[in-house]
Amino acid sequence: MHNSDQIFAKILLLFDSNSYDERISAGLAMEDLCTKTQPDELGQSEIVGKNIQKMFDLISGKYFNNKETLIESFAKIMALMEERSPWSQDFEFLMKFVQMCIKQIDKFSNSNLNYKNKIITCLNACLSSVSPSK
Repeated sequence: MHNSDQIFAKILLLFDSNSYDERISAGLAMEDLCTKTQPDELGQSEIVGKNIQKMFDLISGKYFNNKETLIESFAKIMALMEERSPWSQDFEFLMKFVQMCIKQIDKFSNSNLNYKNKIITCLNACLSSVSPSK
């Protein structure tokens, strides 16, 4: 996964960009590269973990143009990771994610319905992927 790690590292830099378009592009590139990588490799990769955390931080932060695209990519990546995703592996991460979604849904309850609906869809994907025994 060495070549992929180099690409994931470049994607990580794009998440720190001041450009909304570069952040969205980073999310889409991350999603695309994850579709070409085995779930176990995704779950074991330190750089993938950093990218996921950066995506989480962006989703948790202020709204920006086309943020719903980043949320969709995040949910797809979590699904690709299967049992190796932070949703399944890290209860604290799961709880922070659920709390963030609830805050975002509440904040946008009367505005930006497309964004709010993407958050709800992502939250649903998250909760449906977690086994009740965890």
